[in-house]
Amino acid sequence: MRSDGVVVATILPKGSREQALASLFVRLKNLNLRVTKHVSCHEVIEKLEKLFKGSEASLPFSLENVSGFERDVLNVVRHVPRGFVTSYGEVAKAIGKPNASRAVGRALSKNPLPLIIPCHRVVRNDLSLGGFESGIQLKKMLLEREGVKFKGHKVMEEHFLALSSLAYRF
Repeated sequence: MRSDGVVVATILPKGSREQALASLFVRLKNLNLRVTKHVSCHEVIEKLEKLFKGSEASLPFSLENVSGFERDVLNVVRHVPRGFVTSYGEVAKAIGKPNASRAVGRALSKNPLPLIIPCHRVVRNDLSLGGFESGIQLKKMLLEREGVKFKGHKVMEEHFLALSSLAYRF
């Protein structure tokens, strides 16, 4: 978190403390940040816990340290509401690059703000989960906490959101 209270990176649970710290270091290595005590740190932690439990919460955040393509992807994904998923292909179409599904997946794997920007809400076109840095089990758990239902290993169609159906234009 910057000294102005804007969140620049978060991580999800890992197998060990060392893995979590390594992941955070990778996310922060290109940033010029100082660790400071900030009154809102406790508020940020509380809101992240709410998001992890499937509740709604909003936090100020910055995407100033990601590439233009990654920023485009993350700006689309942040609009996918709780209880819904979209596909890598839908995100690619929404940013005007309909053949860039794999690149969308790579951009999401670098998401510096998981939970705040809900990359776990993006699945494959066939509604199977696809990849997730912290593991498919965690991705499924986060979606279930948000009310998404599954049939086997696939999201039920009623939870799929075609981004073209949104009034918001990306």
